[in-house]
Amino acid sequence: KYLETAVRAASFILDKMTKDGKLQRTYGKGHAKLDGYLDDYAYMVQCLLDLCAVDPSPRWYDKAVEFTKVILDNFIDERDGSFFYTSKDHESLITRTKSVYDGSTPSPTSVATFDLLRLARLSGSKDYEDRAGTIMKLYAPYFQRVPDQFSNMLCAMDFSLNAPLEIVLVADCSKDDWKEMFSTIHGAYLPNTVLLMKDTNSESLGESPLVRNRTAIGGKPTVYICREYACERPITDAAELKNRIAALAVKL
Repeated sequence: KYLETAVRAASFILDKMTKDGKLQRTYGKGHAKLDGYLDDYAYMVQCLLDLCAVDPSPRWYDKAVEFTKVILDNFIDERDGSFFYTSKDHESLITRTKSVYDGSTPSPTSVATFDLLRLARLSGSKDYEDRAGTIMKLYAPYFQRVPDQFSNMLCAMDFSLNAPLEIVLVADCSKDDWKEMFSTIHGAYLPNTVLLMKDTNSESLGESPLVRNRTAIGGKPTVYICREYACERPITDAAELKNRIAALAVKL
């Protein structure tokens, strides 16, 4: 029921709160209005990447790429590579501010940086990784001085410094035999991990090197566990997957 609620919420935003491919900030009386700010885009991309890990619909991945392009085209400060809080076509303001400090909620700058790093692993795009690296280097002098103000950015840096684990679950999602493997993967604490689901009934997500040429071996749900796109032997047995995930999981 939580997944169904998440899908409905994300679908509502995509269907009702976008205009000409761009996010709108508010919705009321059947209408969306006001151009989105950086936090709207950064958090929405984060949401879509999270959905990629738990739902096989290719829509989430495609929209995450689309909104990331909007961020890079409209919010980048070309002088230093950082992010403005408002887009370049926003209403005229005295100054374009930036939001970089992580407080009770992570800053849109750190969330967008983390998004770029996750998308770099999912898409294989070096450009995403380079742009995230530019931002982290820009604010690195503050990490030791005020680390509590950059907590989420430090998590992004940790992700970038440790070769992330890449996991793909390929299955015929019209059946139920993949759900045990799904629960095994998501029942473990696997930090610095990106995940994708691929439905064998869909041809989308083909641009991601993680799913390219990945098949459900023998028609069985198949899990690919990789680092730097170099994968271990595919796993089709649920018991074997439990043992492998247990070995990879961080014990709390």
